Amino acid sequence: MLAQLLRYRGIQAIAEKADASSMSKLLSLELANTALVCVCYLSQPSTAKIQHVVRGLSKRIGATRILFALLGTGAAETVGNASNALVASGSFGAALEAVVHVTSAQPDASDQAKAAAPA
Repeated sequence: MLAQLLRYRGIQAIAEKADASSMSKLLSLELANTALVCVCYLSQPSTAKIQHVVRGLSKRIGATRILFALLGTGAAETVGNASNALVASGSFGAALEAVVHVTSAQPDASDQAKAAAPA
């Protein structure tokens, strides 16, 4: 759903399957020219899970930003210590606005941004 909302706003977005955060899947994601990776959770992820995803993605994307969309939860403190990661919690609207904000701050964001959004 988030990917559809982003495309409606003119941001290129690709939605991946829920298991995309497994290490083997992280290594196979197509992330070239990606401005932002958005990882969505419907429940509160553990700190270990967040760190695992950040480490796996950081190996592949370098300085590309990571946004954790914690939908239906107020668990922003879980992500607080993860390097290079932002958090939006509570709703699709909050996640949508966070993605729009981050991608609009980058040059040519509307043409180049891809948000990979594992659910």
